[in-house]
Amino acid sequence: MDSIIQVLPENLIQKIAAGEVIERPASVVKELVENAIDAKANKIKVEIKAGGKQLINVVDNGQGMLKEDALKCILRHATSKIKAPSDLFSISTLGFRGEALSSIGAISRMTIQTSRVDNESGTRLVVEGGVNREVVECARDTGTTIQVRNLFFNTPARRKFLRHEDTETRYIARMLIHLSAATPQIGFQFVNREHTVFHYLPAEFQHRSSEILGLTKDRILTCEQEDSGIHIQLCLGKPEFCTKSKQKQFIMVRGRPVYSSALADAVYKGFGSLMPQGRHPLYVLTLDIDPKRVDVNVHPAKREVRFADEQQIVDFIYHTVRQTLDIPETTGFIYKEEEHNFKPVEIIHDKPMRIKPGLVDDIPLFETTPVNTLELPHGEEQLQLGYAKPDEPVYGTESSTRGEGQSQENKDQKNKIKNYAVNEISKCWQVHKKYIVAETKDGVALIHQQRAHERILFEDFLRGFEGEKLLGQRLLFPITVSLSTEEKLQINEIAELWDKLGFEIRDFGQDTIIVDAVPAIMVGQGEAEIVSEVLSSIDFKKNGGSNSIEEVMAKKIAQKASIKAGK
Repeated sequence: MDSIIQVLPENLIQKIAAGEVIERPASVVKELVENAIDAKANKIKVEIKAGGKQLINVVDNGQGMLKEDALKCILRHATSKIKAPSDLFSISTLGFRGEALSSIGAISRMTIQTSRVDNESGTRLVVEGGVNREVVECARDTGTTIQVRNLFFNTPARRKFLRHEDTETRYIARMLIHLSAATPQIGFQFVNREHTVFHYLPAEFQHRSSEILGLTKDRILTCEQEDSGIHIQLCLGKPEFCTKSKQKQFIMVRGRPVYSSALADAVYKGFGSLMPQGRHPLYVLTLDIDPKRVDVNVHPAKREVRFADEQQIVDFIYHTVRQTLDIPETTGFIYKEEEHNFKPVEIIHDKPMRIKPGLVDDIPLFETTPVNTLELPHGEEQLQLGYAKPDEPVYGTESSTRGEGQSQENKDQKNKIKNYAVNEISKCWQVHKKYIVAETKDGVALIHQQRAHERILFEDFLRGFEGEKLLGQRLLFPITVSLSTEEKLQINEIAELWDKLGFEIRDFGQDTIIVDAVPAIMVGQGEAEIVSEVLSSIDFKKNGGSNSIEEVMAKKIAQKASIKAGK
């Protein structure tokens, strides 16, 4: 009988190992930049093309390598960071496993040029698919340049699952911004398709944090505390500048960007009642601690950490945040935003009705859709409209009017309602400049004008995505909008969707765009804020189903453009 256990060939082993370390182009950039930081560089330049799939070029002015070190660095588990098992408990560098260059070389065409100080010449090493193709002398200054071309060229299945190049570019930018926040003493330049996305010069913690958060110094608060071997540097955006997204939150532990729900929760709790409802704080938090008190080897990509005394650290962060905000332990201030708290409304009527244009002055002209549930285009609240005879009230129970997830009973009920004849409304009134009360044949209809208008606009915008683009109206005075680096990249990522809704947006420098046109119904309805609000509402990690980018955009713009209470 033949043996069923096989020893994998070396080239396949390398590809599997590479897959554990290199998920996407951003993983390559992260490993190379962390090596540059460990090499004590104070200037790092990253250049990419096609989202890093075609080219990644990382240049640093660190200490460089000798020829024999360059040849060793591409071997698996070759590292200068660990010499004994005990070193695992006192790691003070970002990279330490010695897998990065070996993994990158196994799935790309990689060129390394490096030189140590006072060397007469440098070394140029070419690796293709894990095979050394060339080792020669070269002329270059002290430091290292690593060029990676055609990433995943020999693993096409992995390359196929990469996202659009704008999305991959955004992943790279966000990772670099995190590393920039962790190492303000280092200058970072990021170039995409020969265009500089950002260029941070070496700076102090406060200045770098201000740049990254996109806030001027008068809009931030900073604090530095040390106690029981824990050192914290904290930069907070003032409560009134909290945003609707978590994009501008940075946590670093021993110079390493990490994710920690416990540390993030400590910041939120520190804000207490100062945090506006539905908003999120902007902050840069750096934590320095004895390496023996933290385990950075929890996650293969080193994104998570584990602390020996987590509760002590959490408490320290909590009190540091409150001290930074100057909050006495027994008092606080509450910032409230206007919320929509409209309850479901029962409409006593035996047939669906249609509001016709021109019936009431000072009300936008629109028609309602004759269905039994009117789903709000935002939040979890819904305006549910029921049509029934007075003794048989019916309430809508569906979660979506677009037909997803409906029971057969609900579908039959909706079809029955759609088959009724439409009755004209004879009279209607506006109440408190907020509700529409309409007299129908056998009863009355109570409609929240803003919710109804939002729904109509929401459906209109969705149709704009699916068919011909909506007509926009050019603004007499174009609007200038300042955005963060990541928001600028997100604009490019969904440029086609903006265009379909009638927006005209163009680039105007590193952190600025210009809006030349908006959907006609939006003129005078907060055009300057809508771009930032839409971007902060989108979860770019998801795309599809009820959380699709198109639906989020349609909902947010419909909210902004709809008729408001009081009009």
